[in-house]
This record gives sequence, C-alpha cells and structure tokens, in this order.
Amino acid sequence: MGPRKFEKTPFEQRSAEETASTERSARICAAPRTARLVLVHPRGLGEPQALGEAPVVLGRQRDAGQLVAAHKTVSRRHATFCWDPAAGCHTVADLGSRNGTWVDGRSVHALPVYLEDQAVLRFGDVLAVYERRDTDLRDAPQVSTDAVPGDSLAARKLRLAIGRAGPDLAPALILGETGVGKERIAGELHRLSGRRGPLVAVNCAALSPQLVESQLFGHTRGAFTGATTEQPGMFRAAAGGTLFLDELGELPLDLQPKLLRAVELGEVVAVGSTQSHRVDVRLIAATNRSLVDDVEQGKFRRDLYARLALWEIHAPPLRARRADLLAWVDRLHRAWHAPRSRGEPPPIELPVALAEALLLQPWPDNLRGLQRFVHAYGAADGDVDPEAWPARLLSFGAGPPAAAPRPPRSRPPLRPATPRRPAPSREPRVRARAARRCSPPSRPTAGASARPRSTTSASASRSPAGSGCTRSPCPDATPRSRPNGRGDRLTDGTGPPRLGRYRRPQSWQSSDAAIASTRRSAAENCSTCTVSGPSTGTKHRDESSPVRWRYSVSLSPSCT
Repeated sequence: MGPRKFEKTPFEQRSAEETASTERSARICAAPRTARLVLVHPRGLGEPQALGEAPVVLGRQRDAGQLVAAHKTVSRRHATFCWDPAAGCHTVADLGSRNGTWVDGRSVHALPVYLEDQAVLRFGDVLAVYERRDTDLRDAPQVSTDAVPGDSLAARKLRLAIGRAGPDLAPALILGETGVGKERIAGELHRLSGRRGPLVAVNCAALSPQLVESQLFGHTRGAFTGATTEQPGMFRAAAGGTLFLDELGELPLDLQPKLLRAVELGEVVAVGSTQSHRVDVRLIAATNRSLVDDVEQGKFRRDLYARLALWEIHAPPLRARRADLLAWVDRLHRAWHAPRSRGEPPPIELPVALAEALLLQPWPDNLRGLQRFVHAYGAADGDVDPEAWPARLLSFGAGPPAAAPRPPRSRPPLRPATPRRPAPSREPRVRARAARRCSPPSRPTAGASARPRSTTSASASRSPAGSGCTRSPCPDATPRSRPNGRGDRLTDGTGPPRLGRYRRPQSWQSSDAAIASTRRSAAENCSTCTVSGPSTGTKHRDESSPVRWRYSVSLSPSCT
C-alpha cells in the first residue's frame, strides 16, 4: 500500500482558496433601545414620546406616525426626526415652520442637525429635552420617588441602582458632584436595608484633624487633655443602623488604616483603650472627589477604596437630567413657600426665554444653585424681567463666573509721518542722458578752479562722473523724480496738486527750494540757457507746484 493521504478539512480548503480582506465596512449603528423626546414647557403637553429608526414628524395635530405638541406656536408639520445609522444618533430638521426650531440655542433650518443626549430643543414656545440610553431601563418601584424624584432616564437609572444596593449589607460608595443629593440617597439606602438602628451622618471635612479618631471610635476618660468623660464615638452610636461618612475624600491618610479595620472586622478601639468593641454597622460613604485619581496620587489607600466600593452608585448632576429640572424648580418653590405662607403656593409660570436659559445652564452647584435661583425668584414677588433674568443666572451658581470685561484698548498715539524709502537709483540712466545732452568736455577755467573747496566738492558730487558736463552742477545730473511720502512721484519740482491739508515736513520744502535755486544758478551760468522773468530773482507763486515759491527758469533745447 502506498502512503496514506490526509484529507483537508472544509476550513483548510477555504483557507487555501481565498484570502480574507482586512478592510472593514462602514460602521452601522442600530437605534438605541431607549430614545425619547420629553416636552417640559409649558406643563401638561403629554407624556414622553419615543423615537425609533423610522422617520417621524412633529406637529400640532395628531396624524399617522406623527409626534404631537398641542400648542398654538407649533406648526402642523413643524420638524422631522430621523435616525442616522452611520453617525449613531438622531437628527432634526425644520420643515419650514412659522416660528422656527432651535437646538441648544442655535437655529435649525432644512439642513439636519445631530442630536446628543440631553439636547434642549425649542419648537416655537415649546421646550423639549432629547434623551437616549443604549440599555432598556426599568424603574425600581420599591424606591421612593419623594426621596429620589424625577422621571428622566438618569433618575430611573439612579433608582434602579439604589433598589439593588439597598437591601444588601455590604458597604456602598456614593459618587457625585456637590449638591446632587447624596445624603438623600443615603437615607433611602438605609430605609431599604430594613435596619432598626439609627442613621448617623458624619461630615469628615468638618471633623478636627486632632480629634477625628476620638470622634469616630470614641475615647476613654483621661485619654487626652480635656477628656473628662467617656465618649462612645460615632461607630458605637450607630450600632444596629447605618453610619454615613460624607466627604470621605477629606479623611486624613493616617486614620484610614483604622477605618479599614473597622470595616473589615467590625471592631473599633477607643482612644486611650486597648480593648476592642464589636459594632454592627453598615457603612455608606460619599464624596465629590475622584477617589481613583487620589489612589494613583497616593492620597487615598487602595485597599480602603476597594473595601468601600462594593456598591458604587453614581448620582447624576442636573445637566445630565434636564428633563427633571423644571419639576425641581416647582418642588423647591413649594419648599421655599411653605414656611412663609399658609396656603398652597401657585405654580411658577416661567417665560419661555427664562425656562430655556435654565435648561441650558451647566449648574455646577446643582440643587444648591437652583435653590438660590428659586429664593431670588420668590423674593422678587412677580417683578420679573424676562430679558434680565437669564444674565442673572450666573450669580446663582448656574455656571462659571462671568469673565471680567476687558479694559478698552487705548488707541496708540499717532506717529509723525516718515518718508518712504527712496526709489531705486537712477544713476546709470542719468549718466547716459547727461552724456548725450551736455556739451563736449572743455578745460576748466581759472575761475572754476578758484572756487571754494566746499562748492567744488558739492558740485562734483552732483555731476555724474564721465558725463563731460562743464556746468556745475549739471541740471541733468539731478534726479527729476522722488517720492513725496504718499506714493506720488514729483517731476522737476512739479506734479499734481496736493489733496487735503497735508503739509510735508519743512526739510522737504527746503530741499525743493534748493533744487529750484540750483537750476536757476545753472541756467545763469550756461551760455545757451536764459532766465525768464525778472533778472533780480523775483519769486513767482505757482499753485500747481508742490513748491509754493519758485523761480521761473527756461532752459535751452540742448539742456532740456
């Protein structure tokens, strides 16, 4: 028998026949599981309306496949929503409505505009918030909506996390910015835990660094100066209940190992004692700092963070749940009005411009900043200027402080006009023209050689070398054009009349007068040139010439 041949598998056959391509096709994104449009202003416009992959039109009347915003400022066919699978988000475009469409304060026309999560839309005088989540969020009915109010997708996600962590006895860590209601979340976690003990809240930032250990774990009598009585501490005071440590990131680093022992073993040792005490306490901590960054920088112990973050709950800021913001305004208004009045306060009727400004603000102080706005609005007692209030929101913690106005830029002083650079040298052309027009060279006379040295040198500097001109200075050796500081060219002291009241510097006027005087002297010394006008040197006024006073000189044809 010959050697046995191995048969190739189907995969090996396909691999031998073709090579797979590494090029990837265009990204195609499916529509999110939850995407909706929430109408928030005015009140009572209906429930949130879902958005899918199919295009849908928003209008005033209910038609097949149309979103309804029953308001008089909304057109019958106002705007259209479409899903863009390549971009992975919805788009909105205006359909030629009468009162227009805006997204985050910017006008929208026929060209579609992409929508991000928490985008604020305006259709006429109707305000809406676009929400999107890639997971199907269901609400937790066991969580109280009074403690954690809101109907936005972010509020539902928060209640779902609280409902899961509440019945468990493991420690929980609440993360969120200042003013998001972390203490209310801790109270709901304690209620859902079913523990009969009290809820003891401790602000770690308010504890004294020298006494923080005794305040948490207690101390015996005489443990330090001033310890006249024994104190049990916060851990033993919360026995059978929950201890809430607010601002955990401010806890001193040297105290964190003792807190870790209390969390892991359930034992505390009072200051001044060697005996440990068993405590039955559920620990809930909260902070507005990033503990992950603090761990990397060595400001917080890694093992303590890992022990406390068994349940990690993220409290969203107001800008992440804009659909609930105006409802929070009504809720805070009722809380502000309750101790100041006996009756039920009327709901706040906000102008559309002010309501839109409230929705668009980042609110870094969150509920604390919104509470300041409600207090100022209620104290105004109806005296509201819709145009002035959006600018005042910055003073209520609605956003970063307004930048100080820049001082007006002072205009630099005018500098005196400086002459431009002279035109390129015309010396070669001047030499050639002088050689053609001047008389043949002749011997200098005795009178010419008897001239002063300064005159001779000056004449030699003006007369082109090799021209053979006997007249000193030669009129043709003087350039007939030069700049006047404005780009105009002046020829032989003449030119177009000046514009306006511009007056050239005195030095230029002197140079023009010197040129005219030199040409007059050259004409008098030349045997073929004549001087027209009074021989006594009377000056004639010429309005068309930049030189205001000049001599009238006529040169012979051979010298022109």
